[in-house]
Amino acid sequence: MANYITEASCRNRLPDDFDNLYELPGAQDDLTQEIEGVEGVGDSYVGKRYEVPVTDTRALLFIVPLVLDLFAERAFGRGAGSEIPKKISDSADTARKVLEKIASGAMTLAGAT
Repeated sequence: MANYITEASCRNRLPDDFDNLYELPGAQDDLTQEIEGVEGVGDSYVGKRYEVPVTDTRALLFIVPLVLDLFAERAFGRGAGSEIPKKISDSADTARKVLEKIASGAMTLAGAT
């Protein structure tokens, strides 16, 4: 069950690459697992200080892009023999750093309880 991101939002995040990464048989199950996985990562950080899943609209505007950055990195990681583009990797690293700050209390998540 997706709480933050959907197949559509993942397609929008990777418009040129999504179909190539998720075109093989069984890819839909992989996609579902990967969405749940990155949402779980986001919740593991945010859940240290807030109730998860986050439902406040303002907080979601902040959380969703972070989770999508984690998804993009995971999606590129599934490509056979391909490297994760630096821009994708850097965005995911930044997302993790922001999530760490939320978990530590150095940043607050407006609207979340």
